[in-house]
Amino acid sequence: MKIDKLTPLTSPGSLAPGKQTDRSAGAGDATAGSSTAVTHLRHQGSSDQDINTARVEEIRQAISEGRLEIRTDQIADALIESVRDLLGQS
Repeated sequence: MKIDKLTPLTSPGSLAPGKQTDRSAGAGDATAGSSTAVTHLRHQGSSDQDINTARVEEIRQAISEGRLEIRTDQIADALIESVRDLLGQS
């Protein structure tokens, strides 16, 4: 899916008014249950800190000062290695 600034983001399970997917057609009470589950998962995940905010701030500072070094060769090597692993090659 291409992400652009013109397409608004929606939360999982939410649809524009009047739109239904094939999966949700006739779901009835299951839709209400899944909405509750999504809300529960959001609250459950919010207690864990997945993002190192201190590191993010360091990176922002480095970008603003123009001292962030991006090693594209290392990124490319890691990406190639990841694809090889996914394909089962070494």
